Amino acid sequence: MAFFKKFQNSLKKIVLDEDLEDEDFSQENISYTEEDLKRKFQEGYKAAKKEIEAKKKLEAKKELEAKKAVEAKKAVEAKKAVEAKKAVEAKKKLEAKKVSNYSKSKTKNFIISKTKMSILLIEDDRDMRDLMARHLEHSGFDVQKAEDGIKGQALALQYSPELILLDLMLPSVDGLTLCQRLKRDERTSNIPILMITALGGLKDKVTGFNSRADDYITKPFDLEELHVRIKTLLRRTNRAQLNSSNQQEILNYGPLTLVPERFEAIWFESPVRLTHLEFELLHCLLQRHGQTVSPALILKEVWGYEPDDDIETIRVHIRHLRTKLEPDPRKPIYIKTVYGAGYCLELPIGSQVETARQEFIQARAHLREF
Repeated sequence: MAFFKKFQNSLKKIVLDEDLEDEDFSQENISYTEEDLKRKFQEGYKAAKKEIEAKKKLEAKKELEAKKAVEAKKAVEAKKAVEAKKAVEAKKKLEAKKVSNYSKSKTKNFIISKTKMSILLIEDDRDMRDLMARHLEHSGFDVQKAEDGIKGQALALQYSPELILLDLMLPSVDGLTLCQRLKRDERTSNIPILMITALGGLKDKVTGFNSRADDYITKPFDLEELHVRIKTLLRRTNRAQLNSSNQQEILNYGPLTLVPERFEAIWFESPVRLTHLEFELLHCLLQRHGQTVSPALILKEVWGYEPDDDIETIRVHIRHLRTKLEPDPRKPIYIKTVYGAGYCLELPIGSQVETARQEFIQARAHLREF
C-alpha cells in the first residue's frame, strides 16, 4: 500500500507539471480519482513488465547466439586440428616413403655398381661420344664420359674403370700422351686401353701400340665390332668373366714362368713386366711351344676377332716381346719368325738354361754400353 501511495504522488506531480504548461489550467482544477491512478499504474506496470520480458528475451537470444558462435568456433578449431593431424601423418608417411625409396635406390645402385662393368669413354666428338655411350649402356656397361684428356685422366684416377676407350685426337692432352701417362701411373697401369681414331695408317697403329695401348680400332667402325673388342680385352685382363671360366694359373717352361694375376713373366729368375697384350701373346706361343703359330690363330685367340689386315699389329707386339726377352732383339733366338707361316717360341731346357742365362746377361750388358 505504501508503494501505491508513493507511486500515486509521483504520478500526480508528473501530471501536474504537464498540465501547468497549459495556461487555461491551474493546480486547483486538477483532480484524479483512485480508479484513474490504479488504471494508470496497471498500464505502466504492464508496459514495464513487457519491456523487461522483451529485454530478457533479447538477452537470452544474444546469449544463445554467442553460445552457438562459441560452439561453431570450437567445431572449426576441432576440424582444423583433425586436418592438421592428418596432414602431419600424411607428411610422415610421405617422408617414410621417400626414405624407403631412397634406401631401395641406394641399394639398387650399390648392387648395379657391383655387377656392372665400368668403362671410361674419352672422346671429344659429342655425337660420337653419346652414340657410343648409349650403345655401351644398352649392352649393360656403366659408362663415364670425358671430352678431353685432362678430365679423362681425372676420371680414370677417380673411378678406376675396367676399361678405357681413348680417342687419339683430343684437345688439351692428346690420346698418345694420355695413354703413356696412364700406363706409367701405378694406379691406372693395369687398366686396358682401346685406342679409337680416324688415323688408320700402319704408322699410326704402330705409334698407338708403342704408347702401350692394348688394342686399336679405326673409325668408322661397327658398334658390334667395338663390343667384341671390349669383351676380348676384358676377358684377356681377367677384369671380367665375360667369355672365360679359366682359373688363374702359373705356366712355366725352362727359364720362363708366367704369372697371370700380375701380367708378369719371370725370365731367367728376374721379373719382367708385360702389357696385357704382350702377356696374352706370349701365353699363346707358350701353349704351343716348339710349334709354328699362324697370325690368323694369334689374332683370333689374343685379339678375339677374325683375321684381317692387322698383321702389323702382331709384329709390333712381337718386337716388344723380343726387346724384353731376347739377348739381342735384332737377332732373335727364342721368339722366331717362320716366314710365310707365323711365329715359334723355342726355349732352352735342362742344362741349357744356365748357359742361356749367362749369355743373356752378357748380351744385355753389352747393349747397355752402347
